[in-house]
Amino acid sequence: MKLRKKEKFVCVISFMFLASSPAFSATKYKIGDIGPGGGIIIHVEQPPYKSKRGFTYIEVSPTDVVTNAQWCNNSPLTIGGNTYWQNQPIGSGSEATATLLSKCSSGAAQAASSYVSSTGKSDWYLPTASEAQWIRPALISVGKGMPDSNIWTSSEFDAALAWVTDLRTGVQNMDYKQHHWAVRAIRKFR
Repeated sequence: MKLRKKEKFVCVISFMFLASSPAFSATKYKIGDIGPGGGIIIHVEQPPYKSKRGFTYIEVSPTDVVTNAQWCNNSPLTIGGNTYWQNQPIGSGSEATATLLSKCSSGAAQAASSYVSSTGKSDWYLPTASEAQWIRPALISVGKGMPDSNIWTSSEFDAALAWVTDLRTGVQNMDYKQHHWAVRAIRKFR
């Protein structure tokens, strides 16, 4: 099919308008892609949440950042702010991690927030229990298999217990904060 001169002009103008539109992005990621932090994309925000939450994507570190960390060195202590993990909004792990960092001098939150990826990204945090549920399916979708680790989340149950996600099965359970588990860091971006 041959376009007439006027149709070619309209096509060029349309493309120029789309390319300059704030909603248009030359870089699009899907679950399983490698993100700008070198991690694996585990979540893609969809409208209307995309504009309301301030981020579009969440990526997870490609491997455990540590394999043997306590949840918080100040256990048993109720940290607060994130005990009702089922009601935590997506992306709230960064705020929960900040709360943990203010109360614990070592542990899972410190390991996650200290992670610097091979691409230099340093805005990583400990996922909430709800955010951690996306890690296993995303890793399986890119052929990483079922990781052999339990990972801490930033979601607390009470003074003695916090939520752990088993990446082998996807099951989430509570465990004592002084036990040692792996840490996967996540980060959100536009």
